[in-house]
Amino acid sequence: MDHSYSIYRHGEDCGMAIWLSSIGGPIDGVGVALWGATKAPVRTRQVEAILQGRRISQNLIIDSTATLREEIKPGGLGTVTSISVLNEVERIATETLLDLLHKTELAHRETSN
Repeated sequence: MDHSYSIYRHGEDCGMAIWLSSIGGPIDGVGVALWGATKAPVRTRQVEAILQGRRISQNLIIDSTATLREEIKPGGLGTVTSISVLNEVERIATETLLDLLHKTELAHRETSN
């Protein structure tokens, strides 16, 4: 069964939105946007590439969060120089992806019954 989810989460200094489709199987559509931590809102293409074609899991969350951190640090997409903002982005990303994992597990249980 095809599913799609959009989740928005924000902290004090930044926010993130994630859209995923076909979460019941491998992810076949994904968009990840971040704002507040960089000069302008950005799509995090490296994170999108990691998510594409995989099933949401704890390991995927770890990989995605680490990639996000690398993508937005100085020299990456953004100009994040504050370690506190970088940590906040990582926290928000982890919470958002864990929320998606929970939603997909619930959807899988509902379709299995």
